[in-house]
Amino acid sequence: MTHFIVNFLVGTYIIQILSVILHELGHYLIAKRYRLKVNHIHLGYDLLKIRIKKLYVSPILIGGYLEINDSELEKLSSVQLIIFFLAGAFANLMIVGIVSFLPYFPWKNMVIGMNIYLMIASIFPIIVFQNDMTLLISWLRRVKINQKA
Repeated sequence: MTHFIVNFLVGTYIIQILSVILHELGHYLIAKRYRLKVNHIHLGYDLLKIRIKKLYVSPILIGGYLEINDSELEKLSSVQLIIFFLAGAFANLMIVGIVSFLPYFPWKNMVIGMNIYLMIASIFPIIVFQNDMTLLISWLRRVKINQKA
């Protein structure tokens, strides 16, 4: 029984790590597509972080974010901002789609569930109060205010 629990916890943690990395990779690829300068990539809590060039990694790998200057994001149109902020959720959706079509994968339901959770958590501010959607809304308000000025 203990062996099963350890395997389950380790497997869940590995799936979460990969899901978070691919989520942030979605944002990163769009940032590069729009030629935004990414200062740092943070994976995990801002606690006990190890720096490897532009990457900060924490052993507590729950969530992550890209560190981009506000001046870089101000270059984007409203549509580009929406695409940038939804890129992580789209990456999770792609993972769900790919894994769903695999004929047999031992952790299939866990991967699908974890990525659906990450997708929902990054879109709906009810689940996580500072997420992709809350940041998108604040940036769209900023763009609207700047257009009026």
